[in-house]
Amino acid sequence: MYATAQRVQDRSGRTAVHVFVHRHDASDCPFPTDPRTVPQSMPGRLVWRNAELVPPGGNAVLSFVDLIVPEERWHGGLAADVQARAKEASVVQVPLEIRVGPVLVIFNALEAHREAGEFTLLLERVLDAILRVGSGASQVAPR
Repeated sequence: MYATAQRVQDRSGRTAVHVFVHRHDASDCPFPTDPRTVPQSMPGRLVWRNAELVPPGGNAVLSFVDLIVPEERWHGGLAADVQARAKEASVVQVPLEIRVGPVLVIFNALEAHREAGEFTLLLERVLDAILRVGSGASQVAPR
């Protein structure tokens, strides 16, 4: 599974947080050996998206949190463990990588967005989206 929250800015200066959840739950989209390759090379099958205020595509990414974990290794209890570990983390140096068992969390941001509050907000959005997907919510609409 790959879930990401991205603070984006369009060409007119409007900002929004986009959230996407992808799954690696089929033979045609397996989870790769190296989880760091997921965001750019093997994101998986898009199953949930919230990108309403600023249409996706062509935006500058100001900050992001990626959560990457093999599908079969995720369980709801990991969310609390990830949040607890994130509270201990310092966002002074980016990219920040946190490992919690099988979960890899990556935070990166432009200098103006490197603050604990930004990391926490984006992480909460990611975990909320994963919870929605786990509850059977579907929000993948045409662009």
